[in-house]
Amino acid sequence: MFLILSLVLVIYSLIYYYFRHKFSYWKRRGVETYPARFPFGHLGEFYLNKKSYIEIFTQYYDQSKSEFCGIYQGIDPLLIVKNLEDIKYVLVKNFNCFMNRGVHTDFNSNVVSATLFRIEGDQWRNLRHKLTPAFTSGKLKAMFETINQCCNGLDYALNKAMDPKTGEINVKMLAQRYTVDVISSVGFGVEANCLNDNYASPFFKLSQEILDRTALRTLLIKFQFFGPSYAKILYKFFSDRSKENQQSFFNMINSIVENRQKNKIMRKDFLQLLIELKNHGTIDSSNDSIDNPNVFDKKDSLNFEFDMKTFVSQVFIFYFAGFDTSALTLTMMLYYLAENQDLQKRLRKDINDCLRKHNNKLTYDGVMEMEYLEMLLSETLRLRPVLGHLFRVCNKECYLPSSNLKVDVGTNICIPVYNIQRDEKYFPNPNKFDPERFS
Repeated sequence: MFLILSLVLVIYSLIYYYFRHKFSYWKRRGVETYPARFPFGHLGEFYLNKKSYIEIFTQYYDQSKSEFCGIYQGIDPLLIVKNLEDIKYVLVKNFNCFMNRGVHTDFNSNVVSATLFRIEGDQWRNLRHKLTPAFTSGKLKAMFETINQCCNGLDYALNKAMDPKTGEINVKMLAQRYTVDVISSVGFGVEANCLNDNYASPFFKLSQEILDRTALRTLLIKFQFFGPSYAKILYKFFSDRSKENQQSFFNMINSIVENRQKNKIMRKDFLQLLIELKNHGTIDSSNDSIDNPNVFDKKDSLNFEFDMKTFVSQVFIFYFAGFDTSALTLTMMLYYLAENQDLQKRLRKDINDCLRKHNNKLTYDGVMEMEYLEMLLSETLRLRPVLGHLFRVCNKECYLPSSNLKVDVGTNICIPVYNIQRDEKYFPNPNKFDPERFS
C-alpha cells in the first residue's frame, strides 16, 4: 500500500512540475503573461463554451500593456503580437520564417487536406509557386462574364425570396445561393442554378452538409485550436461524417476531370487551370502581369508533384473557402447598407455613374472604377474580417524588431486582426460603420 501511494505521489509530482514548467515559458522570457490553468491554458472558457474565441483574445488584447503578450493554447505557448511593425515582419518582411499556420491535419485520412492553408515547409512554398499564375488579374478578368451571367438570376431570386406579408428576405441564404452559382460556374464550369431554386445541386447540398455544425464537428474544429500537442492526440480518437462528404467531393471532381479529358472539353475556369498544371507542370502566365514576379524564381518548385489529391484539395478550398466567406461578407455589407440608407443612395449613384460611363453595361473595368463600392467593402471587412485572427508558427529562430524579442522555433504566433481593426489607436470611433475611412 505504501509503495502504491509513493508511486502515485511521484507520478503526481512529475506531472505537476512538467505542467508548471510548461506554463512558465513566457515568464522565463520576460514576456507579459497571465496565470494559466491546467489543462486548457488560457482557453478554458472557450472549450467549455462560456466565451467565444473572439472574446478570449479581446480580453487579453485589451489587458496587455505592451506590444505583445504570451498565453497558452493547452500547454503550447502562443504569442499575441500587437505591434504593426512586428506584424509586418511576421507576415511580409520575414514570412519565410513563418510559413506554417500550425493547424493540425491528419493528411493520411483527409483526402482534401493538401491546401495552402494546411501544408507546410517546402511543400507549401512549391505549391504556392505553382498556383500563383491562377490568380492573376488577367485570369480573373476572363471569368468576369461568367460571374455577370450569375448576377442575372438575382432579380428572379429576390422576388421569390421576399416574404409577401413582411417584405423580409433571408439575405444570408440568398447570398449563399449566389456564391454557389458563381463559384460552381467560374470554378468548375457547372451551372448549379441555386438562384433558380435548384437546391438539389450536389455542390449546394455538399456545402450545407459540410458547414452543418454538429456537436462533434464543433468539437473537431476546436481541436484545431487546442494546441498542437493535444490536437495530435485527440484527432486519433475522433472523426465525423465530414470525411464522407469530402470523399464524395473528391469523387465528383475526379469524375468531372476524367470527362473533360476524355471528351477534350476546354473551359475558361479554375478547374481548367488546374488540369493544365497537372498535365504540363505549370500554368501559362505569359499574357498576365504578376504582382510579385520573384515568386517564380524558386528552382526547387520544378520537382513538385501535383497529384490528384493535391489537385482536388485546391478545388475544395477554392469552393468552400470562397463560398462561406463571400456569402457572409456580402450578407454583412447588405446589413450595414440597410441600416444606413444614405449610404445606399450614394452607392446607387456611384454605380449608375460607372454604368453610364461604360454604355450601361456591367464590365470588369467598370466594377474596378466603383470606388465607393470598394470603400463599403473595406469597411465591412474591417468590422467583420473573414478571419478574426491569423496564426503562424516560427520555423526559424528570429527576433521581433520592436523589442528584439527572440522567437524560438516552434513558437505559435497570433495576429489579432479583429482587435487591431477595432482599436481606437488606429480607427477613431471603431465600432461605427464609416466607409469614409477608406476614401
